[in-house]
Amino acid sequence: MAEATLEAPGGAFAVPAAETVVGHALAACGDFSPGEGALYRRLVPPGGVVVDGGAHVGWFTRIFAEALGPRGRVHAFEPQPALLALLERNLAGFPQALAHGAALGAAEGRGTVPAVRYDRPGTYGGLGLVQDGPGVAVPVTCVDALDLPRCDLIKADVQGMERELLIGAADTIGRFRPLLYLENEDRERSPVLLSTLFALGYRVFWHLPRVIEADAPPHLAAVISLNLLCVPEEAALPVEGLVEIRDRADWWQP
Repeated sequence: MAEATLEAPGGAFAVPAAETVVGHALAACGDFSPGEGALYRRLVPPGGVVVDGGAHVGWFTRIFAEALGPRGRVHAFEPQPALLALLERNLAGFPQALAHGAALGAAEGRGTVPAVRYDRPGTYGGLGLVQDGPGVAVPVTCVDALDLPRCDLIKADVQGMERELLIGAADTIGRFRPLLYLENEDRERSPVLLSTLFALGYRVFWHLPRVIEADAPPHLAAVISLNLLCVPEEAALPVEGLVEIRDRADWWQP
């Protein structure tokens, strides 16, 4: 896989050369989804513990590591072997960040990552596990298997497996009541995911960060991420101004 190395806060940052979202955003303005990164910096306490599900090549993992500081820990999960290699390289200067070559789901097992042509333009981070077809067999584990001493935030960008990740984190969520930050881009799956969050005792809010906020390449200018910030019902809201979701059928636009 051809690579490109970009200058970034915290040191050089490696991306697949043909990657068309993260790499293009970093090349254009030196940042990717800055609104999301800014929110993480507000949510993560120094010395805390974060689970980063679907870490890709580690842009947000590095933000977590910086915010947590040397006494914190971020567990970053990326099942694609080629992206895992870049993730490990990008985290080399952050000993508080631990990369795991696995997907996160409801239980431990095996899954298949689709075959990818990394020499062709694409995003690569938008690939979920498949039931059959060509691909690479990868481990699947669950958050509860980490047996964490504490947990302050679980972030999940796991391509439709967010509910399965929550099932596999039930004990961790019950013990520590972490904040949850989840991708929710599939309208058909959204009601079930929202019902799961409500049953866990969470208030749920839309967070819709732009991929790039400076002058952007045309294919990125209007791109937003459809994400959920989920706060335990018993906790204070860490930010203001977000739209709360009160019904499983709610969607981000009419």
